[in-house]
Amino acid sequence: MNDEPIGATEPSERRVKSYSLPTDLAEYVERKAGRRGASAYISSLIAADRHRDLVRRELEDFGYTGELAITAEGRAKARRRLDRHAASRAARSVGEAA
Repeated sequence: MNDEPIGATEPSERRVKSYSLPTDLAEYVERKAGRRGASAYISSLIAADRHRDLVRRELEDFGYTGELAITAEGRAKARRRLDRHAASRAARSVGEAA
């Protein structure tokens, strides 16, 4: 089983690193980050990605493999279902507004 807890807190130590981004992504980060700053915004995205990886490993540790594994096909199926639901909601709201 994974030793790193899923809700691991942010470490207090900082390491200064420099990464390059395409201009359009850098501008997007600056807009999204706002007052909290690009470093905090990027850190939160990386932390969320790490959390997804930890959850996936925990699920695998509990037997979610094979047919139960998180797959691209499963994500696509869920996306189609969510898209149908959103379209249905949008159609209902248009019908109610008329």
